[in-house]
Amino acid sequence: MTVIKTTTPIARRDYTCDLCHQQILHGTRYKCVILRADGRLVTQHVHQTCPATVLEASSSGVVSNNPRQTAPLFIQGGHTPEEIFRQQIHADVQARLHKFTREENLLIAYAPLVITELSWRFAFKTVELAAHYRISELKKLSRTVKMMFEKQRGQYLKDLKPSHIKQIETQTDRFMQLSSSDLTILYFSINNELKKKFPDLSYLDLRTEACRAMVMLKFHKEHQRKMDALIKERMGYVNHYATPIHDALYDAMDAYADPATVDFSGHVATSMKILQKNIGQMDFKTF
Repeated sequence: MTVIKTTTPIARRDYTCDLCHQQILHGTRYKCVILRADGRLVTQHVHQTCPATVLEASSSGVVSNNPRQTAPLFIQGGHTPEEIFRQQIHADVQARLHKFTREENLLIAYAPLVITELSWRFAFKTVELAAHYRISELKKLSRTVKMMFEKQRGQYLKDLKPSHIKQIETQTDRFMQLSSSDLTILYFSINNELKKKFPDLSYLDLRTEACRAMVMLKFHKEHQRKMDALIKERMGYVNHYATPIHDALYDAMDAYADPATVDFSGHVATSMKILQKNIGQMDFKTF
């Protein structure tokens, strides 16, 4: 965990303090802490009058009254921000074990990793086709995509063992087998749509794979939205995680597909619903 930036902006809307869980009123100044955790950016909103944020408390003991935890989290003096953060995560995990079923916890924490891996599979198919066709204009973009992948894999290795990553890859293989016909239908739905809209478009298979990667990234975002709604319903709060690498990968695939675009209605919307159903039926074999 790394603190990226701390600012004291004026609230443009009402927030809930991540320390005392009381309201931060619109128009008042508050403390905004941005940190990187598990490869994602996390934003915390805290009253200026609170003694310290959960991440910044390091000298005097602080009790967090945040109902995110099943019991108050006592932050002992002298602990580093990383240790404090791990205490909070441990309390969060214990709360979720009591409030969610095993299947729900897997959908919240594990399924997004599988969907992300699936997105990379189609992204690298796009990169391979660009290399196969020797499209010099796409060489720099392909190098950028590979660097994005290495960056995300490096972030994974901070928290996961290589065996864990291998398990994610294995589960992605299982999901692709379960959804084989649906993913094939998705491919030809996109391909046929592009043929109709752009009858003279070259490298149609490359652009189709790029669009399919974009659909998977959209699928990931939609899955996260549903899981956030479930968490808020059960826990009364939800952490909002930014996914900059996902957004950057989507932009890269959009550049490969250009001038083709994805219509997320019709057959594509139907495919996403089917994939959501399939991911819910997966019997994940975890670490």
